[in-house]
Amino acid sequence: MYRSIFLLALMLSGHAGNALAAGPGYLGDLNGQTFSIGNTRNVGALFPAGSTFSDVYFFDLGANSALAASTVTIDLDLPQVPGPEFGLSDMMLQLMTADDQLVAMDRLQHPGDTVLTLGTTLLKADGYKFIVSGKVVGNFGGSYGGVLQTYSLPIPEADAYVLIALGGVLLGLRLHGRKSSLAAA
Repeated sequence: MYRSIFLLALMLSGHAGNALAAGPGYLGDLNGQTFSIGNTRNVGALFPAGSTFSDVYFFDLGANSALAASTVTIDLDLPQVPGPEFGLSDMMLQLMTADDQLVAMDRLQHPGDTVLTLGTTLLKADGYKFIVSGKVVGNFGGSYGGVLQTYSLPIPEADAYVLIALGGVLLGLRLHGRKSSLAAA
C-alpha cells in the first residue's frame, strides 16, 4: 500500500515539476512551459569588473497566454576580502515583442534588492524577447537565476456561451412565473 502511494507521489511530483533549464538564446514555443533561466559572469581580462551584460531569451507563443517571470541575483561578500566577491547591480528585466515594443519591465530600486519580478502579463500569439541586463560589481563575477513561465488561457467554446444564455433565459422565465403566481394570490 505504502509503495503504491510513494510511486504515485513520485509520479505526480515529476509531472508537476517539469522545468527546463536554459541559457540565453532561443527557447522555442513556450506555451505551458516553465524554463529555469540563469547565467554566471566571471571576471577576467575580457570581462573586467564593472562591465555590463545583457542576456536575451527569445521565445514564441503559439496561442494567447499569460506570462510570469522572476529572477534572483546571488551576492557574496566576505568581510575578510575588500569589496564584494560575487555580485550584480543595476539589474533590469524587460519583456519585448519581436519588433522591440516594450510589454513589461522591472528594475532593482534599492542597493540591497536582489529579486526582480514581472507579474502575470497577458500576451497574444507572437514572438517575444525576455532580456536580463545588469552590471557585474563582484571582484570574481556575478550570477543570477530565475524562472520564466507561461500558461495558456482557457477560451470558452461557443456551446458554453449558448448554455449560459439559455440558463439566464430559463432563470428569468422561472422568476417571472413565480412573480405572476404571487401577484394572483
